[in-house]
Amino acid sequence: MIKKRDPQWTSSSLLCQECLQLFRSEYVESALEDEKGELSRLDREVVASMQEQETLSENLNLTFDRDLTLGQYVADKLADFGGSWPFIVIFFCVLAMWMAMNS
Repeated sequence: MIKKRDPQWTSSSLLCQECLQLFRSEYVESALEDEKGELSRLDREVVASMQEQETLSENLNLTFDRDLTLGQYVADKLADFGGSWPFIVIFFCVLAMWMAMNS
């Protein structure tokens, strides 16, 4: 695509960030058009977001975490600790001491 626009461009030539983003979005747009024929509204939004360097998705974990009850929050924190390496090491040490005391 770059060579078509500028025949004197070589692989060792440099591009500015804006030009690189422009070529990337044009490439994605042409690939989508080749695959689908006509671009949908969502496809156009994806191409526009690439040009503006923004994301289309949102972090759903933040939304989910805001709606947790106290019990769900405590259960999540307990499960995080229960599956961690510090817990495994502490549990092994306590188990070894218990076995030593009983033998």
